[in-house]
Amino acid sequence: SLGSLRKISALNTLFYKTAIAKQGNSPDELDKINFRDVVTPGRTPLFTGLKQLPFTGGWSTESNIYIVADEPLPMTVLSIAPEMQ
Repeated sequence: SLGSLRKISALNTLFYKTAIAKQGNSPDELDKINFRDVVTPGRTPLFTGLKQLPFTGGWSTESNIYIVADEPLPMTVLSIAPEMQ
């Protein structure tokens, strides 16, 4: 797919003991990833597992993926598998 026109439609991201993360196609357009299924008071448990998330971005020959933690909380990404069109 190198050099060909493509669009990333979703990301399959494997996290390990993660509390917070944001993803997007540029540093200015990041979406928060929700790791909590139910809102409970107190400490948020760390998430380990696979998240399949929609990815916003257009058709391009270059596809940038940003996954960041902008707070001092743990985030570990083990793998990223993009779904492309």
